[in-house]
Amino acid sequence: MHPPVYSFVGWCPGPKVGKHLRWKRERWLWRNNLHQGGENMKGIGFVLAVLVLLSFGVEAREEGDIIWSYFAQNDPWDWHHIRSIKNIPDVDGDTHEDVVAVSENDTLYCFSGETGNVIWRFVADPCFLQRGLISVPDLDGDGISDVVLGTIWGTRAVFAISGDSGETIWEYDTHIDAGGGWVYEVGPMGDITGDGIVEILAGAGMYASRAYLFNGTTGEKIWEHYLGMNAAVFGIREVGDLNGDSTPDVVITTGDTESGTNRVIALNGDDGSEIWNVGLACTGWTVVPIGDIDSDGAPDIAVGTGDGKVVGYSGASGMPLWTTSLGGAGIQITDLGILPDIDGNGFPELLPSGTGMNTFCCIDALAGDIIWSTPAVDQVFTSNAIPDISGDGVWDVAGGTGYINCRFYAIDGLTGDTLWQKDMSDNVESTWWIEDIDDNGYPDILAGLHDGWIYALSDGYVAERTPCILTAEIGGDADYRSFWVNGSWDDAGEYDDMWTAPMLQLKNDGVLPDTSTDDEIFTGVVELKMDSTHFYRWWTGSEDDPGSFLADGDSFRVLSSDTVAVPTLFVDPSGGGFNEWVICLAGDMNGWNDSADNLTRDYTEWSGMIELAAGNYEYKYTVMHSWSATYGYDESNPGIAAIPGSNIPFNAPSDGEYMFFFEDMDNSYGVYWRKDAALLSIESPPDTLTEISYIPKVTVENLGWTTEDFDVYCTIDGYVDTSEVDGLMPDSIEVVIFDEWTVPAVDTYTMEVVSRLPDDEVASNDTLRKTLTCLVGIGEHVNIPRRFFFSSASPNPTGGRVVINYGIPERSRVVIDVYSITGDRVRRLLDDVQNPGYGSVGWDLRDVNGGRLPSGVYFCRMLARDFIQTRKITVLR
Repeated sequence: MHPPVYSFVGWCPGPKVGKHLRWKRERWLWRNNLHQGGENMKGIGFVLAVLVLLSFGVEAREEGDIIWSYFAQNDPWDWHHIRSIKNIPDVDGDTHEDVVAVSENDTLYCFSGETGNVIWRFVADPCFLQRGLISVPDLDGDGISDVVLGTIWGTRAVFAISGDSGETIWEYDTHIDAGGGWVYEVGPMGDITGDGIVEILAGAGMYASRAYLFNGTTGEKIWEHYLGMNAAVFGIREVGDLNGDSTPDVVITTGDTESGTNRVIALNGDDGSEIWNVGLACTGWTVVPIGDIDSDGAPDIAVGTGDGKVVGYSGASGMPLWTTSLGGAGIQITDLGILPDIDGNGFPELLPSGTGMNTFCCIDALAGDIIWSTPAVDQVFTSNAIPDISGDGVWDVAGGTGYINCRFYAIDGLTGDTLWQKDMSDNVESTWWIEDIDDNGYPDILAGLHDGWIYALSDGYVAERTPCILTAEIGGDADYRSFWVNGSWDDAGEYDDMWTAPMLQLKNDGVLPDTSTDDEIFTGVVELKMDSTHFYRWWTGSEDDPGSFLADGDSFRVLSSDTVAVPTLFVDPSGGGFNEWVICLAGDMNGWNDSADNLTRDYTEWSGMIELAAGNYEYKYTVMHSWSATYGYDESNPGIAAIPGSNIPFNAPSDGEYMFFFEDMDNSYGVYWRKDAALLSIESPPDTLTEISYIPKVTVENLGWTTEDFDVYCTIDGYVDTSEVDGLMPDSIEVVIFDEWTVPAVDTYTMEVVSRLPDDEVASNDTLRKTLTCLVGIGEHVNIPRRFFFSSASPNPTGGRVVINYGIPERSRVVIDVYSITGDRVRRLLDDVQNPGYGSVGWDLRDVNGGRLPSGVYFCRMLARDFIQTRKITVLR
């Protein structure tokens, strides 16, 4: 076996603090950034990256272990998140599947599936959704599978790319169609031209607003379907024959903010004409075929929407068959994974993902019933079916969360149980699978993160585990308390010599919350790997936190599959109790035996949030289980609680949450509440002004703990306005609207917005500023790209004139040159200062002197401000 190569160089001890001290090993990952020189010519230069290889060998692999990883270095805009990752049949000749992944650093990578080494790179804007990148059967006749990519930002194109070399097979630039549109999805369609090669579907956003079908071999349009309105085609799929003409048909989903743009449309696969067209209440993000669920002889479909619904439709008529709501407003179902049938009814299941939903779920495509749901730590950004990794012969699920809590999940496809999970460094934005790398007979997992990391993870298939019953008998009054355990096993139940388990809640009488004072027995079950070498160890605590340590349990072994009853751990057998602090409010606000009074522990400081209405209150602190030990106000030493002490007065200035705290070391105490009105973003006007007037708008959030009233001020040079925010509740967001502002003239303006909350504790988020630029006459409308872009020459290869399109988002000097393969400049095509917008230049394949250039490879480079991009042109005479 090869020796391991690790990307981490050491370990550091740190204390585990409770009533005694225990050392815990904390691991961290240290990565060394590589630096390479070279001219920044995309398409010629290098994209920097870091490759991390870990140990080889079956015995070293646990679930979620990193087999290999790669870091896609950021581009000049500091964006590099991994939009999509997929497997592709072997392209490097080692007989193992390989990997393609696209990054926001404008690079599509092809990796060796076994080693993570880069096989080739293709420079282009990224896709927007995971569905914007696919591998397809051979398009160019070399016997190797190829890749199709739909791009966003400036290029807005469909690229067919050689899986063998990473070279362009063909390209379609949607700027040909009314300025172009982001390409949201690409997909294969069965051969309808008779050449034995699959065709390619693509859906484009505004301003193109089209669905396309391209010849897979040549890239020529077979048909296009124009929506007839300014909207985006977000979803597009071949779904089977809907109209009985024996040609597979297509369904698209559309949407925009304007009324009437949210549609589901069935298209004739032969010519792109409409079969049926039905409206949606919100954006149609995605569509998938689900088989003939209504038994009318035509395949049916399911659609994911922008208002949190998954809807089944008749493929023959467009009539809705069922609707499943996953939460309504705030939830965007941007993708539907397909899980092969798990309930035996002959139809697949659906795996929704998107934004705003905090649960993985599996929906039966036949009736829309939720088969299982699994809570997640944050928003479920991706959920895809993967071949069985649990050993039950049923496909499983790989998914991930993000926004605040970033975690990868491997989920049992049959039950929804979490097989294992792994905390990640950033949002998990794409997941997929690849055939077995670690030689345990099960496929492994691919994951792409927002921070640019790409991972191949071990599937972690393990043998059956043994249930172990953990029991703690708690002395004293254990009423209204929960108790927890931790142990020397990791998330997967594997042995580790340090405390690595998630905290497991023990149950009193098998019921939560605990309400019986007669039963002091608390139990829980963990499933652990059989291990004849090591003893497992465990301890119990009073909170879901390592700082809540109470007592160690006896160590134990797991030697067989028979359930292990671990010896009972006795905590405080004298019955005298242990210090657990609660807050006691005088009057009826909280009862003395209310679990809402409990303070939680952070080492020696105890604290708890109490929701109060505005008013005057009195309170004390008490030690749980010892009600005579009540601490209150001591006039001789204010700020330090004493026995007996009088009630402590407190005025709550407004409705909201207040944090009461008590320091166990010196009996100091107090109440804290947060006041913070944060400006999040300026919604209007835009940076570049093209209209004669605008309604200024800004989004504000109450990050404090109490309901607040405050003013927001807006100034734009001579314009001044104030808007009042009334009764904004904690964690609530509001769009503040000001009076209309008229753009005085072609000029540059400074906009400033300020929130004025009295006693605001965070000044850094109280002010927003932006520069507004008007570069064209008022009332003149222009189509301006959001980023610089430089498209490939068309046609390419060429023997005559070529046209190259470009776009600039701001006034810039634009220089476009053509170089020979030796680096000599042969022709300058453009050198001019231009206003924001789109443009194109032509080249007649002649040099600066008008001489006719020979066949060969040439490079066309565009410079504009800090933007540099190079495109290859092949000349064939």
